[in-house]
Parts: sequence; structure tokens; C-alpha cells
Amino acid sequence: GVGGVGLDGKVFTQTNASDSIGYTSPSFSGFTFGISHAEDAGTRGQETTANFLGLGVGAAGAPSTTQRSTGVTGTYAGGPLVVTLNYTMWDQQGAVAAANGNSKNRTSIAGAYDFGVAKLGAGYRNTQRMDGVRQDSFLAVGVPLGALTLGADWGSRTHNDTTATAA
Repeated sequence: GVGGVGLDGKVFTQTNASDSIGYTSPSFSGFTFGISHAEDAGTRGQETTANFLGLGVGAAGAPSTTQRSTGVTGTYAGGPLVVTLNYTMWDQQGAVAAANGNSKNRTSIAGAYDFGVAKLGAGYRNTQRMDGVRQDSFLAVGVPLGALTLGADWGSRTHNDTTATAA
């Protein structure tokens, strides 16, 4: 359901990073902020990171093209409302031909509202890559029925960084 608002690795691919560090502040009247930095990992998928702390990784099997990332996050959690905003930037972008799909930066926003009888969530992410742009959007609903919760997720990705080829 709306726990990770679709960007939790269940609909879009989850990725991993190694050697990362992050800090999340204490809550100030429902507001928190965070900052993170991640070194590279040997798997591709920086555009589909499962969380909003910006843990970016590079191309599979090519550690020389992996990227380090730094991200800042702001969250508001008060009563039934939770909203998170994140900005992540990557280094080692490279040239378009050599970048192998490396990212420049990513902006994400996600939120959820608990109506009591149902929780509704939505998220949007815009990733500027060396070879184009990817945009992810997500809607989710969760309906608790005692110990059981029914949920539905809808996700969409648009991108102009790949070319379709005939098989």
C-alpha cells in the first residue's frame, strides 16, 4: 500500500548502495530534515532508488562508471499527513556516450493522508540523466479491514533516454 508510496522497491526496482552515511534530525513540530552521501556500488539503477535519501549507484559490472550521490530530504509528519521532499545530485556524470545512463540529479516528492477508513498516497520523481529524463508517478490506496489491509498501487514511468529496437 501507501507505505513507501510505490517507490519502495516493490513496483519499481529497488537498488542497493555501499558505504553510505546519513543524518536525520529530530522532529521540530513535525518537520525533520536529512542529508546523506553514498559511495558507489556495482549495480545499475540509480533512477529507481527505493528511498528518498538518494542512495545512487552506477552501471552493472562496471565499477569505474558508478556514481557517488549526495541528497537532502525534508519531511513533515503531523497527524494523518506525511509529506517528503528530496533532492539528490550525482558526481562522475561523464560524457553522454560514456555515461551509460548516469544521472545528474533527481527531485522527488511523496505524501500520504490517512482518512481513517483508507490511506491515500501519491509520489512523483523527476530524474535528469546524461541521456535524457525519467519521470515516475505513483498513486496508492490502503483500506484496513481489521487485521487485513487491502491495497492497490498504480505506477507510471515516462522516459526519453532509451530507444526502442526491433527484435
